Amino acid sequence: MTESADERPRILIVDDVHENLHALMNILREGYAISAATSGEKALELAKRQPRPDLILLDIKMPGMDGYSVLIRLKGDPATAGIPVIFVTALAEAADEARGLKLGVADYITKPVNPELLRMRVRTQLELHRHRSNPVMLDPNARVDRLQPPALLVVDDVPENIHELLETLKDEYRVVVATTGARAIELVQGASPPDLVLLDIVMPGMDGYEVCRRIKATPAGNRIPVIFITVADAAENKVKGFGVGAADYITKPFDIDEVRARVRSHLELARLRHFLEQQVEQRTALLEASEEKYRVLADYSPNWEYWRAPDGSYLYVAPACKVASGYAPADFFADARLMEKIIHPEDLEAWKRVRSDAATATPAPIRFRIRAKDGGERWIEEICRPVFDGAGKFLGQRGSDRDITDRRRVQMQLFESEQNFRGLVEQAIAGIFIVQDGKLVYVNPRAAEIVGHASADELLGTDPLLWVAEEDRDKVAQNMRRLASGEAKSAALDFGVLRQDGTIVQAGANAAGATHEGRPAIIGLIQDISEKKRAEEEIRRYVEKLKSAFMRTVEVATTLSEMRDPYTAGHERRVAEIAVAIAQELGYDEQRLEGLRIAGYLHDIGKITIPAEILSKPGRLTAIEYQLIQNHAQAGYDVLKNVEFPWPVAQAVLQHHERMDGSGYPQGLKGEAIIPEARILAAADVIEAMSSHRPYRPGLGIEKALAEIERGRGTVYEGATVDACMRLFREKGYGVPL
Repeated sequence: MTESADERPRILIVDDVHENLHALMNILREGYAISAATSGEKALELAKRQPRPDLILLDIKMPGMDGYSVLIRLKGDPATAGIPVIFVTALAEAADEARGLKLGVADYITKPVNPELLRMRVRTQLELHRHRSNPVMLDPNARVDRLQPPALLVVDDVPENIHELLETLKDEYRVVVATTGARAIELVQGASPPDLVLLDIVMPGMDGYEVCRRIKATPAGNRIPVIFITVADAAENKVKGFGVGAADYITKPFDIDEVRARVRSHLELARLRHFLEQQVEQRTALLEASEEKYRVLADYSPNWEYWRAPDGSYLYVAPACKVASGYAPADFFADARLMEKIIHPEDLEAWKRVRSDAATATPAPIRFRIRAKDGGERWIEEICRPVFDGAGKFLGQRGSDRDITDRRRVQMQLFESEQNFRGLVEQAIAGIFIVQDGKLVYVNPRAAEIVGHASADELLGTDPLLWVAEEDRDKVAQNMRRLASGEAKSAALDFGVLRQDGTIVQAGANAAGATHEGRPAIIGLIQDISEKKRAEEEIRRYVEKLKSAFMRTVEVATTLSEMRDPYTAGHERRVAEIAVAIAQELGYDEQRLEGLRIAGYLHDIGKITIPAEILSKPGRLTAIEYQLIQNHAQAGYDVLKNVEFPWPVAQAVLQHHERMDGSGYPQGLKGEAIIPEARILAAADVIEAMSSHRPYRPGLGIEKALAEIERGRGTVYEGATVDACMRLFREKGYGVPL
């Protein structure tokens, strides 16, 4: 069974050289969850994170905080003190190793690293850590103390060479020395076998490899850890040693503290293993005693429980088997191969493949069809586990079958529904995509087509920003971050798509935060809007042409009016510009300013109905002539009222001589009855007229014009308009257009 990432032992590797990190990670790539740090500071940070590492491989020589300092900090923190640490370092001096062992390092491996040696010592420390931190099946009240020190068997044909080691070991252990392999085997098979063997490889006669192989071949010796102590340091020697069952390998000349540390580790591990075996035996007895209780529960279980002997015959079958299959327990007792006979032929080979070796049958559920006794077809989900006694003897299989026909039917309906939905998505005319962890995890064919790819699979796993035009990437990235963080629920934007062939097309996308396979994601729609953009641009240009033609028409009308009154030529244009400047000061938008500009150009269009000699009369006008002049506002309105402007141009022309106090003409309107555009035109008209020359008088200048406007503030002219005029001319230096 493949071990999930959450169940694998966690190893933190610390080394400032990336090549060393990769080498260690490559050696331990199978079976472990690896994390890495290139500094002591980062190592301490990772060691405190949950879940914490089960083992740390630590370099000593690093810039900044070295391995010794990291080890001291780890052992001084209750949260990390229990994590075993193995030094993996190029420092091979005995003093370095001794210092590490005194500080609490669990083991010490010198570079260059032997892969098999590293893997073996990692396994040893991990197993010790597992038993220390979470002793499975251990009775918390049980005592594991020994009445006497452990016994060590030291095998070396020249004991004088290891005299110092022997003297040191005698302080903690009962030490027995053998000078030949044959004597070592006798002692292991004797009445009081040792707890651990220290074995030299190079010996006359029977060498250490053969001694180790024979020790491991005996039931008692198989449990005894063997540590090779030898001058044979070649990698192939170590591989051969591990192949015959060695627990560790120490090269001469050795550091005595190193030997003692390794001996302690392997003795503790052997003791824990032995204790666990005892506990398993006790619990097996308890399980056997509770078998009758299990049988009663199984009889009433809705699942089809069974127990098969090693030869495949049924020892127990729950009554629920008849509900699912129509066959009674007695039918299975009578025919051990009945299950194989009723399994659907299309599923039989797969079932046999999983159940081919009963002792190693996977506990993972398998699903298959059976033909029930009534001829109907039923879907079964089966979980089967091998059962062993405390000594590892295979006792048979326990299994549980469940009728999942109804659930399967619902699943198939859901699957068909999903397939139908997928078909709609795959054939959609809009591109559909899903982004998770910054990568594309789903793209439908239309989305791939927009990006210029023949297959959607080519885009999976890529960064979506790679397919966004460079000038739009920041905008798209910002929206993705807001969606991913939950700051925004949805987003809509247009951007350039960089196709595979290097061309850019315009796309519009709508995206929203969602979940995909239970995790946060971004799901969106994308459409090629290049044609739409081109059409919009064509329309924009056409509208601009219409506006230009319209303004030329307005200018023509203004020119015709000025041709009848050459003395006031340019008046309409200047009034329009002054009015627009005032309106800008008041905060009018561009659309409204355009309407005001046109009203300014046309405000005196009604004067085409007035005789030219009156318009250019140098003297004072008679009452009748003045009345004719006043009619130009109404005449202008009559000319323009049927033109469908998007602005109130006709009303502005009609009211541009009205005054806030009702003293104006032609209707004598007051206050809010006068539209805002007309109020602005009234002030602009007076300013332009007073500051410009007329046939009957010279220009009076801008200051007199402003004084006139200011004098009429709030009575004749609107207060806000007057204030805007004052700011415009006096504070901002605006001048009357020429």
